Amino acid sequence: MAFGKKFVLCSPFSGAALSSNDQPMPGVVIERRWVWGWNGKQGMDTVTTDSNGHFEFPEVIAAAGTAAFLPHEPDIQQVIRAKMPSGELEIWVASKRNYSLNGELDGRPIQVKCYLDREASADGLLWGTCEEK
Repeated sequence: MAFGKKFVLCSPFSGAALSSNDQPMPGVVIERRWVWGWNGKQGMDTVTTDSNGHFEFPEVIAAAGTAAFLPHEPDIQQVIRAKMPSGELEIWVASKRNYSLNGELDGRPIQVKCYLDREASADGLLWGTCEEK
């Protein structure tokens, strides 16, 4: 591996914020936080759902630096929360164990429906309230 190599810490994320009867939830602030276990680097970004409840996050890329040639197990903690007047809800909690694009779902793009009136659980894809579209 060479210097200049880039690692995908978070893949692009496309979601819809919905009620349990599949009604869109517009105007909800969605916050993504991540922590790279290699060096403790952290990041956070926010978006607001549109009139159809849709939201997207871009991929997060990091320069590999010494991680490109020193052995280690990738570990990127990802937490996505919906911030509503009733409180915050964890809709996606994942531990990404690779640096591959779409590595969170074994190569599938992240396209999910997240239900904001459910309790977070491990019943869906990962911990949270999201289901694959």
